[in-house]
Amino acid sequence: MAEIISFGEITLDVIAVTPNLMPSESVSLLDRVHYSFGGRGANVALFASNQGIESLLLSSAGKDFVSSGYHQQLKDRGVCCDYVFIDHEGETTPKAFVFRDKSKTYTFFYPGVTELMKTEVEEHIKRNAEGLKAEVLYCTSGLQELNLFLLENMNARLKAYSPGPEITHYSKEELIQLLAVADCLFLNKFESDELRIKLGKSSADLNKDYNLKFHVVTLESNGSLIFEGVKEYFVRRCKPRIVVDGTGAGDSYAGSFLAEYLRSGSLKKAGEVASVVSSFVVEELGCQGNIPTKDQINERLKTY
Repeated sequence: MAEIISFGEITLDVIAVTPNLMPSESVSLLDRVHYSFGGRGANVALFASNQGIESLLLSSAGKDFVSSGYHQQLKDRGVCCDYVFIDHEGETTPKAFVFRDKSKTYTFFYPGVTELMKTEVEEHIKRNAEGLKAEVLYCTSGLQELNLFLLENMNARLKAYSPGPEITHYSKEELIQLLAVADCLFLNKFESDELRIKLGKSSADLNKDYNLKFHVVTLESNGSLIFEGVKEYFVRRCKPRIVVDGTGAGDSYAGSFLAEYLRSGSLKKAGEVASVVSSFVVEELGCQGNIPTKDQINERLKTY
């Protein structure tokens, strides 16, 4: 049994940096183009594994997942990929194209074989519902119906849901369905604001009204907030050496948070470790460009 099962996309990311993103029908000259491995599901599984937690990735990918070396990297990092359904014939692994300047970020997503998850994952869970168990299930796929299916049917002591930027596409009714079967939430500030507006509830009311054990709101350079019952904890930001790129920092936070929470049972300590880990991630382009070692994490924790 895995300690954490992460369900969500695997992506091959293209991150482009420019001094200024020009208006439509103009040309923006790029300072740098960076190719990296990413995807919310894969990132969370990797950073949980990096903390010494047995993690399993539940996802789909194309043949370039293997040929790019991404498959091998995840396995080398300790992530179980036995439940990554790979289309070896045609379709490609999903791709994220991120264009940013000093003030704006535009992200475009090509779904590739994401649709494969709708059939393969659901059928597998139906056949093996008793065999696939975990301490924590983390659902962050853009496939809302499948998030709901897994949260309702998989066997896990703690069921975490992270809607991601797709939250703007979900109705109030869809979100209520998911909150009813989740134990905790991971949100950034934009997602938290969107959720509160759609539901008409304060952050403090979310836990009480939907019986959540806790929910976490990351605030980029302003730290993070953890809501447990009626309690609220502020976790200050861990200052990075330099800020280069925030892509995937929230994923690294979530994976590291859940790993430490499983280990210590302390939400505050989990937030502190997650803050330290994400401070390394933002120092390079791409979520997986600067994965810290345990020694690096412990050293930075001393001065945090």
